Amino acid sequence: MFHFPELPQQFKIEKFTEMTIQPIKKLAHKIFYTYEPNLDSDSEKEIVLPDTIDLLFESYFSLDSTKMVFVDAAVFYTVSAIELNNIRKTLSLLSSFTSMETMVNLEFKDVATEKCPKCGQLKSQIVHTGTLLKTELLFADIPKDKAHSELETRIGILQIGKLAITNWLLKNPIGV
Repeated sequence: MFHFPELPQQFKIEKFTEMTIQPIKKLAHKIFYTYEPNLDSDSEKEIVLPDTIDLLFESYFSLDSTKMVFVDAAVFYTVSAIELNNIRKTLSLLSSFTSMETMVNLEFKDVATEKCPKCGQLKSQIVHTGTLLKTELLFADIPKDKAHSELETRIGILQIGKLAITNWLLKNPIGV
């Protein structure tokens, strides 16, 4: 293959572009998980992290393999809930419930579990009867307050699942 002698010099990297990256804003743990949750629905929203992010990563990466399986599953279901939030509301809610239950199972793996009547009723209604959330229907003709109530329920359960994961990681000492 033919090339001219100056070609390698033209591809030589002499320096990298100087970048200025603003630090990522951090919020208090409680504020981050309870007020204005970012469900990836607003691409213009500034990226914000909890002030506990470093501790969360340290705790997560020091988990033994048995506990990591539980936490990974809970995170998987939470991510699924967020991804499905606007397109499959009922499945999103079920993913949120499963995430939360996964963390409860980890925390109380040696204790007989009891069911929450309120959560169990909503989940059972969906799982055992095939009922969809009212806002799932294509042309849902429901009052705005009912639609808003469903949205608050879905986001509330999603946030409880996220808090279950993060609070468990913060509560359990690193390396235990």
